[in-house]
Amino acid sequence: MMNDCYTVPNGTDERQDLIYKMVGETKLDMIFLAPTEKRYDRAPVYFVIPGGGWHSTSAQSMVGFSAKSIATLRARGWAVASISYRLTPNAVIDEIISDCMDGGRYLAHFADVLGIDPTRVLVSGHSAGGHLALMVSHAPHAGFTADSPFDAVADDFIIVGSAPMSPITYLYDDIGGNGPVSFRIERLFRDSVYDLVAAHRASPLDYVTPLSVPTLIMCGTHDTLVYPDNSVRFYDRSRALGAPCEIIYSHLGGHCFEPLLEGAPSYPGMGEIQDRISAFAEQFE
Repeated sequence: MMNDCYTVPNGTDERQDLIYKMVGETKLDMIFLAPTEKRYDRAPVYFVIPGGGWHSTSAQSMVGFSAKSIATLRARGWAVASISYRLTPNAVIDEIISDCMDGGRYLAHFADVLGIDPTRVLVSGHSAGGHLALMVSHAPHAGFTADSPFDAVADDFIIVGSAPMSPITYLYDDIGGNGPVSFRIERLFRDSVYDLVAAHRASPLDYVTPLSVPTLIMCGTHDTLVYPDNSVRFYDRSRALGAPCEIIYSHLGGHCFEPLLEGAPSYPGMGEIQDRISAFAEQFE
């Protein structure tokens, strides 16, 4: 059933293709996958956010990208949700982050119907989706409510862990003038004009505290799209502040942990990375 803001889910289908938010005529979709084995009265949630440089995205693409960890966790009693979100150049970064927050709020709003525990959410994502996963897990949810149909307090949710892959962790240049990615990011800001204040507001690195949730951050040592320095900085700051954080390097791996040197395999590759996420999730069961 569709109202003016979103689809109302049901509590019976193994897979539901939902609209979790509408902004004007733009429909933002969610794929919800119920556990394949019921182990909990209220299933924990594996919330996955696709990448695409903030300019292209698909909820289905992330279901495919994280297929191995999704299958493993569903068999252990987890539900899964994957979302799309608004894109540049039609949306700015605050709006994109707010959409991802609303994906979590939708799950909390309909937790009873979906049979899930909105206080036990593990979030993951790749590339730009990794950035968004870190924002959802580390930034205050109530700070990002653009065009939200939900109550930021009543519909809040709790992230228990974060597992970003090849994430962008900051949107500003370092002291030497080096940026975090190999592509231009001005389109993330109003009128495509770079805004340093907005960049810091949208940078997960700025939100790390000693109370940050456990984070497993993964990067390829030879990633030429999103520089591994993103993950290293996040890990170093987390450790310096006493926040629980682990880092996994895919040695000789690229942006998707693929081997980039001829004749030399990456390790761990994508399959093992997915296994590491599943193992990381065990502490929240």
